[in-house]
Amino acid sequence: MTLLRSVFMFVVLLLGSGCGGSSSSDDTSISISTNKLDFAAVQNSTTPQTAVVDVKFQGDGAIVGYPTGVTPAPWLTIQVLSTTSANAKVQFGLVTSQAPGKYSTTVRFLTGKDDGSAQKYVDLAVTAEIFAPFSATAPTLAFTQIIGAEAQTTPLLGHELTIVGDKATWNITSNVDWLTFSKTSGTGPAKVAVTVTKNAGAGTGQITVTDSQSGAAKQFAVTVTRTANQLKVTPQALSFSVGMTTTLEQLATPLTLTDTLNSAVANAAVAWSFKSASAPWLLVNVSSGTSETAQTVQVSIDPTTSALASGTYNEKLLFSYTGSDSVQRDLEVPVTVTSTLPAISIVAPFQLPSQAGTMLLRGVGFNTLTGANKVKIGQTSFNIAGRDSDTQLRVTHTGFAPGSYTVALETTSVLPLQQGNFVVPAAPTPTAQVLNAPGSRSLMVFDYERYQLYAYNETSQAIEVISHNAGTWQISKTVPMTNVLDLTLTKDSKQLLIAKGAELWSIDLTNAEWPSALLYSQSGSSCGLRFSDIATLNDNKVAIALQYAACSGFTSVHMYDLTNNRIFGTYMSFMPSVAASADGSRLLIGQNGISPEQSVQLLDTVNYQLINADVPRSVSNPQLNRDGSRLLINDFEVLNGAVATVGTLDDGTTKLRRAQLSQTSNRAYVLKFDSPRSQAPTIDVINTGTITAGALPVERTIALDDISEEFELLNNPLLVTPDDKLLFITVPGRIYIKPVAAAVN
Repeated sequence: MTLLRSVFMFVVLLLGSGCGGSSSSDDTSISISTNKLDFAAVQNSTTPQTAVVDVKFQGDGAIVGYPTGVTPAPWLTIQVLSTTSANAKVQFGLVTSQAPGKYSTTVRFLTGKDDGSAQKYVDLAVTAEIFAPFSATAPTLAFTQIIGAEAQTTPLLGHELTIVGDKATWNITSNVDWLTFSKTSGTGPAKVAVTVTKNAGAGTGQITVTDSQSGAAKQFAVTVTRTANQLKVTPQALSFSVGMTTTLEQLATPLTLTDTLNSAVANAAVAWSFKSASAPWLLVNVSSGTSETAQTVQVSIDPTTSALASGTYNEKLLFSYTGSDSVQRDLEVPVTVTSTLPAISIVAPFQLPSQAGTMLLRGVGFNTLTGANKVKIGQTSFNIAGRDSDTQLRVTHTGFAPGSYTVALETTSVLPLQQGNFVVPAAPTPTAQVLNAPGSRSLMVFDYERYQLYAYNETSQAIEVISHNAGTWQISKTVPMTNVLDLTLTKDSKQLLIAKGAELWSIDLTNAEWPSALLYSQSGSSCGLRFSDIATLNDNKVAIALQYAACSGFTSVHMYDLTNNRIFGTYMSFMPSVAASADGSRLLIGQNGISPEQSVQLLDTVNYQLINADVPRSVSNPQLNRDGSRLLINDFEVLNGAVATVGTLDDGTTKLRRAQLSQTSNRAYVLKFDSPRSQAPTIDVINTGTITAGALPVERTIALDDISEEFELLNNPLLVTPDDKLLFITVPGRIYIKPVAAAVN
């Protein structure tokens, strides 16, 4: 058969073929038993949906398909059941797996001559509707009833059950009698509200939704929970902002207490009481109440006892309440306080009796100070000499008698400001003494506030406290501790810091029990990593020099924040050593054993800018005086605050030496001795205030004729008290205590 097929988009079937048909060009014809088919079924129905069309035609054959421009329908099947030269039976079927919806298409039957002439056709319109199948869905069917207010079941309007299915005939049942439905039966899609009766009680149930058309069923679990009414606060969190201009009225804010039912049901009301505040300066003006009616209380910051330094405080209030179930519960109310108030935290350095000078006040919020602010020390007011940063003030003073002093900013703030404090000790009259002290001491630190010495005994592996009592010095306390490499005091004299191997420890000196705590540790290596030096700064930070015990190489200097207990900075260095000025304003970082020699580095604690001074040196045993105006390195060379050489401590001899830079005067104390001993050791008191091209001048020499023992070269055998009045000289088994002024040759 050679019928033209260009009239079809897609040829589905060849119905029949005849050969040598009529020679007339108009004797072809085609007809079908119906011109329209309609299908309807539920999606995925298993019942066949088919229809048969009878076809009669006169011609050389016939074909069936979709006309040009009509897309073949995926929801329709076409199958030839039988065919002759003039008749055919064609079956059409619905594909029920298609998505629910209405569909339509056109199918064309065509006949004609083999040569493509005398074509005749007839169209069949086919429509179909596929209905959504039955199904039911619902959220979690959980209900809550409040004891004493059962009519207030949550959710108040119930849950919604959704039924779908265009031809569904559905019915709802349950296995409990406390469930109610907005309707229990129907046809087609529906929304059904599910609620519980007033006195349902706690329990579980099951809902079954069935469809009689499909025989399908869906089941849902239902739970009812009974609970007591809950205390509720508005707002749920409080916040305060406090600063220099804050008024008393701004230190209070309202908090409304009600309950879950907004105090609408008296039978369900809760009794509440204020339980506690996380900060002693947070106050609540009403101690107890009930939620029968909403009650507003005032939450305030105590203007008499709080001292809120600049920063953010995350606190909380705790309310306790008891509902109708007799169970006590707590409700927490977060309180955030943002403060811009200035605060003094550290006063440095130590103050000598009756000596005028300058002290540094470290803290926060100093940029908020305006006008001619003053500082009150004890009962005397002093002008602020300079504001170096938001964290540092300078105050020039006329001196203080021995005693304990508070340091406070004079402001108009309605809130008290955090104060600093310092102690000027009533130092005993210096007297000579030889203290028998078994063992060998490698480290000594003098606590001027408490006027006592801390020493590390290498032999007994313990920290010793050497105190002055009833006119004599004695070892009053020992604290066992191994592998101690360095000791230092914080600038506020509250903590003794200890470098113990690769660990940083602290002893609380304000506690008579001397509790110790591990602050920071760093895992070692095969080279024996250790904290060789520690130096404290006046902003409560400490520099930690890391070195290797068994190797040489680059390590680092860690900067540790004692307030926040974290490392906040690191400086790479080769076998570093560190030292800080007595006022904590400057830090020296030196490197030892690297070629070429590296520059000495200085750090200013106000801005933490690291300065590489153009003075290349290998540095060991660095020291700084009170304000960093004099530096001593290698027990030999003295430099000024600009890291320029002012002279040396060399006297041309070959004697071994240990030197200590004075903390309060332009002096250095140089212990000179030989080993093995050939003559008595001496101490040269050298003037470091002059500038010379060579050795600095010796003011006087202190003879140590009574010391016959050998010095241990690896230890630190010399210490001078910060007031330059007393010498501590250690040898194995003894500590020699000598007044500086009296022991002059």
